[in-house]
Amino acid sequence: MPKQYVLFGRLLPPITTRRITILISAVFIFAVFSVIFTLPSAVPTGPSLSKFADHKFSIPQFKSHPQWTNKWSNSLNPFRPKSHAPPRQKDDSHEDSAWFSDWKWLSTPFSSSFTLDESRALLPPLPDRPPIYCYYDTAIERDRKLADSESALLLTWRRAWWAQGFRPVLLSSAEAMNNPRYKDVQQLKITPGAKADIMRWLAWENMGGGLLASYLVLPMGPRTDPLLSFLRRGEYPALTRWAGLSDGLFAGSKEEISNAIKLVLSNPTIVNAETFLEAIPPVTDLPPVKAAPAAAAGAAGAAGAAGAAAKQAGASAAAAAASAPAKAALLGAVPVQAAPLAATSPSPLPAGQAAVPGQAAPPAKKVAARAIDPAGAVGGMVADDHNDMKARTKDYPFIVDDTPSAIAFYDTQTVAMKYIKVGDMIHRDRADGLASLNQLINAHLHIAWQNLFSSGIAVLKPRAEHTTQMIEAATDLANRLAQCSVSPLEASCPPNMPKCEPCVSRQPMRVRTPPTYRNTSTLYTIGTVPHPYTFQSVAHKQGAVDVAWLRRKSHRDAWLFDITKELLGTGVSGGARVLRFKRAVAGEFAEGHTLWISAEQPLPTDVDWHFGFAIPAQGRGIKKGESKTPVPGPERLPPPQHDKDDGPVASPDALAKERDLLAKAKKLGVSKSKKDVAVRSAVEAWNLADTEAWKFARAYLARSYKERATWEKEEAKYSGGAGSELGRRDGGMFS
Repeated sequence: MPKQYVLFGRLLPPITTRRITILISAVFIFAVFSVIFTLPSAVPTGPSLSKFADHKFSIPQFKSHPQWTNKWSNSLNPFRPKSHAPPRQKDDSHEDSAWFSDWKWLSTPFSSSFTLDESRALLPPLPDRPPIYCYYDTAIERDRKLADSESALLLTWRRAWWAQGFRPVLLSSAEAMNNPRYKDVQQLKITPGAKADIMRWLAWENMGGGLLASYLVLPMGPRTDPLLSFLRRGEYPALTRWAGLSDGLFAGSKEEISNAIKLVLSNPTIVNAETFLEAIPPVTDLPPVKAAPAAAAGAAGAAGAAGAAAKQAGASAAAAAASAPAKAALLGAVPVQAAPLAATSPSPLPAGQAAVPGQAAPPAKKVAARAIDPAGAVGGMVADDHNDMKARTKDYPFIVDDTPSAIAFYDTQTVAMKYIKVGDMIHRDRADGLASLNQLINAHLHIAWQNLFSSGIAVLKPRAEHTTQMIEAATDLANRLAQCSVSPLEASCPPNMPKCEPCVSRQPMRVRTPPTYRNTSTLYTIGTVPHPYTFQSVAHKQGAVDVAWLRRKSHRDAWLFDITKELLGTGVSGGARVLRFKRAVAGEFAEGHTLWISAEQPLPTDVDWHFGFAIPAQGRGIKKGESKTPVPGPERLPPPQHDKDDGPVASPDALAKERDLLAKAKKLGVSKSKKDVAVRSAVEAWNLADTEAWKFARAYLARSYKERATWEKEEAKYSGGAGSELGRRDGGMFS
């Protein structure tokens, strides 16, 4: 008998399956409607409930930037449509390196996410190199020995300015003949020296202005020097020269150069001048300038000062005329600017200034930025900065700036007073003397570079017990840089650094091998960037690396982690380390403080152009034992002590093992077999940060070589190939 259910004393009817279904459906519908119509948002908020309704909790929402959201959603979406890679750029590859230049290089850790090409590295845009011009008259006949000496001197000049971020260009009479004023100059009856100097200015004007330098003016200072940084901008608001450099360096626009040439050609006393500066008429001989209405009130107040300036200018003109015979006697009959050194006359000092041997020129007016009033006048005086620079002072049309501390000028007077041995050689045999001067200048460039890095040279050596052979090229380069360049005057200093530390008078430059990168301004860093396969093989002594060992035993991005762990710590991702590494390779600070080479490739052949001087070969520099007393020899110096930071010294057996592993890694890197390519691809995929660092450093170095080689090939066509290794090698000067 079925069980009977009782509710409140009454029997319940039996519940069939049909009734259960109806009951459950009714309960479900009631629950749904209850949820919909009884939510808190459906309750109207009245005035009396506002203070309670304000405390309702809302679900937090993530507000992201649209560009970031679109970027990451597109990159992570596996179903997104394929897009084309950015178009190829001009000269974007060299040998097996390829690159793409864009401003996003420092915000994109991995280049392939931007270039859509695993073989192209994302590099910073190539900075513009402002041209610096030098006039060299190729029409003068020279014997082969003298031409070689002059060409070597011009090559040293080019190399030094290139390393500082400029594009050195040689001008000749061909550029001067393209100037419309060339015919006017040919009709003038002037001295050969003045004609050669005016031809230099005509060639400069024909090129559109910029920088004009003598080949005896070279940069010898840090890359961050304020003057060098200003000159690299390529914007010169006024025709400027520098105290102590005479006619060695000028800066100006084409308009300012044209005005200066007009003043010289219209000067009736040009027949007595020997240089361009002497041919500029005194400011008192120039026609008066009509005063602007806004400046009329201040014209009367300046009349007294103008009279005093006139007397001073007259006295200076008389002094210049009296000193002309002495200059001619010193220079002899060699035309000005016809050839190196002899082309450079003793510098005519600013008006009213007497030459004092051994004393630097007094500071002159600085070219500095001034605040300009929007209305154009302040207190009745015109505040236009451009007009201030055009004011007719005793140096008109020039602005004379202070003597620069980062530029050296080897003019005739400087060589005769400070480097007597070289000056005597030039008088005895011009070709041999210029070769000796070139040797002296190169040694001074090397000394100036060594004095910048008092802490020495750091050759990065992570996993020091296994990577001695891998950094061999970098170590050899560091030892060459630590040598003393051969010089006719070993203990001499550059003319702009009288208190330098000559290489032979101090202990050898220290070469360290720290395991990590250190951002120190007094320490030059040379890094060797290996392919991930190379580093994993050498660091772990693995003759063959396979996928199983790679996943179980190796550490991901081990090389980049090792060189940045001191700088960034151990809790930073690979992407952040890559960005910091890129800044250490291609940042503004890195230009003059670091060099990164590839472990699988030999040292670049143009490494001298990176430093700005010819680096002596190993063992061919000045030996400490050859220095003269009282300079101490090596027997009187304390023996070098091994620094624990440099790591252990490898044994001969360990070096042989490293050499074999490195050779196998290089062979696998160029192999085309499917097995080797698969292993290499697996290693690169497992070490994305190390791979990106290797591609970036190698591409950056390849682009630097490509830029210089392209420029040299183009410049070798002009000036008979003078000052160019390629032009001289191809016989350009004597063809």
